Amino acid sequence: MDKRKTQPRKKKKVRRDLTLINQIMAFFVLTANLFLVLAMIGLTQFSSLSRTLFIRLNLIVLIVALILNLLAILAVGRRSVSLLKTTMTAAIVIGLISAFGVYVEGRLNVNLDKMMNQGSVQETVGVSFVVLGDEEHAGLQSAGDLNGKVFGILDDEQAQQGYQMPKNEIEKLKLKATYREYSDYTRLLKGLLNKEIDVAALPENYKGMFETNEEVADTLGTLRDVHHFNRMLTIKTEPGSDKDVTTEPFTVLIIGVDDDRSDALMLATVNPSSMTVLLTSIPRDSYVPIACYTNQKSDKINNSRVRGRQCTMDTVKQLLDVDIDFYFESNFHGIIEIVDALGGVIIDNPKEFVGQDSSDERGHQTVWVPQGVNRLNGEQTLAFARERHSYNSGDFQRQSNQQQVIQAILTEAVRLKDVNKALKVLDAAGENVSTNLSMEQMIGLFNLTMKKMDRSYVQNQNVFNLIGTRISGVNDRAPNRMSIVRLYQGSIEDNKKAIHRVFNQDSEINAPKAISFSIDWVYEAPVISKEEYDEKFAPLK
Repeated sequence: MDKRKTQPRKKKKVRRDLTLINQIMAFFVLTANLFLVLAMIGLTQFSSLSRTLFIRLNLIVLIVALILNLLAILAVGRRSVSLLKTTMTAAIVIGLISAFGVYVEGRLNVNLDKMMNQGSVQETVGVSFVVLGDEEHAGLQSAGDLNGKVFGILDDEQAQQGYQMPKNEIEKLKLKATYREYSDYTRLLKGLLNKEIDVAALPENYKGMFETNEEVADTLGTLRDVHHFNRMLTIKTEPGSDKDVTTEPFTVLIIGVDDDRSDALMLATVNPSSMTVLLTSIPRDSYVPIACYTNQKSDKINNSRVRGRQCTMDTVKQLLDVDIDFYFESNFHGIIEIVDALGGVIIDNPKEFVGQDSSDERGHQTVWVPQGVNRLNGEQTLAFARERHSYNSGDFQRQSNQQQVIQAILTEAVRLKDVNKALKVLDAAGENVSTNLSMEQMIGLFNLTMKKMDRSYVQNQNVFNLIGTRISGVNDRAPNRMSIVRLYQGSIEDNKKAIHRVFNQDSEINAPKAISFSIDWVYEAPVISKEEYDEKFAPLK
């Protein structure tokens, strides 16, 4: 009697257990299916990477989902506790993997959106009203004291920071003002130093702009800010070319920004048919006609970036007689973060030195960069890219160093297999890098590279034939006594020819000291153009 009474209770307990396990299993199966669907949706935007790969990945996802759901149906039909638990475990594993995939896709999308800021972006821009700090101007302590004074501004109505913002602020403060206009900030500052004006309207980071200008650097301590203001401006991002980067040659202007100036400037000419990349370095102190200045007056090319990225692009376009299809811009903080995220890069430094740290404070020579082949961290890599005083060839060695840094970063990026490290690199790039290459163009170029690349470490296949060139010149003084680099006309012409050869070639360019970019590469200082020319200097304005 007792045994018969206990049997129904056991059946009820089994039924309750089965019901509970069914419910739990159903929850995890549905969750796994949801993440699988989200993963498939995320993969859709990358379909241009490889149609075949995209189809295969989606088939795998569908098969996994089908098997998981068939297991669930079978487990419920057989009412097997062990099979239900097995299905639940499989659903948890599949769900976690799919969720991680969705997370990676989301993080990738966020960073790519940051980098490819198509359209317009909001930027906070600051302006300072600056006066001389001598006794004569001691009474100028606040904005109200500037009433009736002569203000120095830029002569370009399109220059928001140098023209529109100061005028709008003066109107807002209800000040009476007389204006004197200058073609660039260097001339504006000199106008203040020469007492042609009472007040100079300068970018808030003007001390950083001028600290390397030997003509005015020593005078910065004599200046005093009377009034400072910020404005949120809508900055239009220049659209890139609609070229098919997998078949058509194109150019990318690589800009390294420091205090709104282009402290590093290289033009990459890419021919996808021959897989050739020509890196043409332009000295940052090149004294050339600036495209956006009134009457295209000459100035250091790095100062053109203060007037906007498009000004720099147009200036390089007219200097080298080539259309600029795209830009790729990074601030120096971004270089540090990207290199550190990569775990450092291999650099061959010809001479040991202690360089400037990233704080940019004068006298902070605290970064040791050893001689020879070493793995450098972010701070060391940045110091290496910026150093010129330790080398006999000065800025020309710096150009070679900057080219080497680009190559080293590319090499480490190609080797990346750690997903977490790759995400850290993307995070660093997303916060500090900007480009007008579209998503489709980036993916297309990546796909082309992957197709060409031999992943074997036994016998490496060269992916890009990387050639380094530079525009030569000599250190000189501008008509206003500013320290500059005067470019040789012959060197400019040589580099123009090299660029156009890459555009028109069907095979690898025949150039001296070509660098093969492969998984294992050896760096050689690249020089195409001659060091000295008998020809005239490039004309100045």
